[in-house]
Amino acid sequence: MASLIKNQIIKRLSKFVKNLSSNQINLSTFKGEGELSNIELDERALEEVTELPTWLKIKKANCTRVFIKIPWTGLKTQPIQLQLDDVTIQIETCDELRNLNESENLSPQTGDSLAGKYGFTHRVIDGISLSITNVTFTVKSTGFHASIFLPTIDIYSTTPVGKKTDSLKTTRLRDSTKEHILLFKEISWPTARIEAASNDNSMVAASIRLIANSSRIRIIMKKSLN
Repeated sequence: MASLIKNQIIKRLSKFVKNLSSNQINLSTFKGEGELSNIELDERALEEVTELPTWLKIKKANCTRVFIKIPWTGLKTQPIQLQLDDVTIQIETCDELRNLNESENLSPQTGDSLAGKYGFTHRVIDGISLSITNVTFTVKSTGFHASIFLPTIDIYSTTPVGKKTDSLKTTRLRDSTKEHILLFKEISWPTARIEAASNDNSMVAASIRLIANSSRIRIIMKKSLN
């Protein structure tokens, strides 16, 4: 079971990390800890998962450190913790709309070894919590440039009413009659700093600066039990 969970984590990381192989992650089976340093993220995979508008493209994305901690003795109730430090994503506007078919061809889908009935390993993978520190988005265009900075972003499981909990068992609702399960997640960040300015130095225009505090997004995911 430990080997299966480890392989699934590596498989999911490899979708977003360029040239990642299993021997690059020294994940201790006993301590349940492992990390990667100075990695380059896959731009096309990020565009796909974030559903980035086709008039934008990610030019470059990198991360200084990825740390993972697996509570082997408490996987039924405690989440696997994944932490990313110092993530920088450079975004540009496109002269022509991106070809979505081309992006799909660059990231072909492979078979999922977790295919089958929803079970323990599925619950463990779906319960992963993610914490990202020092996230910077830069946006460049012919007319303006902008940046968005978030000191932290946290993604974690919650109860159906949106409360944090110590047990993953309370973050799922199962309906055996309809053969599906509902998973409850929340994305939160304490503050965000947004800045934008024109590229035309001849124009007398003030830069835009905006600070947003304490934002949350709640997500409900529906998974089939079969």
